[in-house]
Amino acid sequence: MSIFKGYRVVTLTFREENIRELGKLLSNPAHNYPENAGDHFHRFLAQIHQNELFYLITCNRLLFLFHGEEPSPHWISDLIRYFHLEMPKEDCCTWESKMIVYSGAEAVNHILEVASSLDSLVVGEREILGQFRKAYKYSLDQRLAGPHLRFLLDSAIRCSRQVYTHTRIANNPVSIVSLAYTKMIEKRPRKSAKIILTGAGQTNTLMAKYLQKEGFKNITIFNRTLPKARDLAALFSHGQALLLSQLDDYKESFDILITCIDTTANIFPHHLLSAQGDKIIVDLAVPGNIPLEYQHSPGHYYINIDSLRDLAQSNMTLRKKEITKARRILTENISDFQHLLRQKKVARSMSEIPKKIREIKCKAIETVFQQEISKMDSQSRDTLYKVIDYIESKYISIPISIARKALETEHK
Repeated sequence: MSIFKGYRVVTLTFREENIRELGKLLSNPAHNYPENAGDHFHRFLAQIHQNELFYLITCNRLLFLFHGEEPSPHWISDLIRYFHLEMPKEDCCTWESKMIVYSGAEAVNHILEVASSLDSLVVGEREILGQFRKAYKYSLDQRLAGPHLRFLLDSAIRCSRQVYTHTRIANNPVSIVSLAYTKMIEKRPRKSAKIILTGAGQTNTLMAKYLQKEGFKNITIFNRTLPKARDLAALFSHGQALLLSQLDDYKESFDILITCIDTTANIFPHHLLSAQGDKIIVDLAVPGNIPLEYQHSPGHYYINIDSLRDLAQSNMTLRKKEITKARRILTENISDFQHLLRQKKVARSMSEIPKKIREIKCKAIETVFQQEISKMDSQSRDTLYKVIDYIESKYISIPISIARKALETEHK
């Protein structure tokens, strides 16, 4: 639809690429939403002929939303190179071939699907809306989201609220962490199991709360800094906090290893990952923290984000009826968004009417009928000016009112 012209999405998700490989693309400074980067981004937008930008990076998604004219040639390759300044040109071309591009109505629909968690690895997860809001705030703070993106992103957030309110798609929400936890519990580990948790970020904080609620007590938490590790360790009767740098010297046995550290380096010593016996290893990092050669060691039960796809698919099947309801809400919201865009377009077009009418009025008074008006007495001139002002105000409102009514009739 031409009304949506100018909106473009470039994205890569868990559907097009496995999580480990996707993590290589995501592991860059842009992941942190750098501060005071607005001017830097605007120079890039000018380079590719776009005016506005919103980007969203999660553990299983990379998404860029633009608004502007027809982009420059090779703009997607330029986009990848911009976010990975050291990436060789041939690698940029490889990633470019994997990217999914949506334009116009498809781009609008995709943004609403993402905000409403219909395009998530786990349909109905509420975490995506928080991540969406954070990315939106960043775009506003950096002056990247202009009127076109603000209008669409506000509509997407409003749509997501309706989906969560009027469907059961988010009832008993199942996040990546809870999926991993469910799969781990299927192995029936003892409550006295010795657990190693590496990383004390948001993911492992949620995992620690699951473990505490289930009654696990024996846990050792490794983190780059101690304060957060100590906070998590305090949740358990037999919890201790150690620095990540102490992993090499850690000689105790373990039953469960849960890791989520933002690094591409190998953080685990050989003696730990090659330990004999039945072990449960949960790797929720992107890219993964466990090297490939240790993922299928005898006796080891390995869980990573890729292995959760089947559970996510099962979840999607169970919620199929709710997804149908949610898509109806999306369709209604896209129709409303289209109607509002047309109203704005009409309003912009009509904004010239008052100026043109005033120009005609001034020309009539000061040039065309200047001599006749100058011969009038002051009372007659005042009356004439009042009549002209009245006609001007009424005439300005007529075409705007007619256009709005036509749009409302069409929308119904």
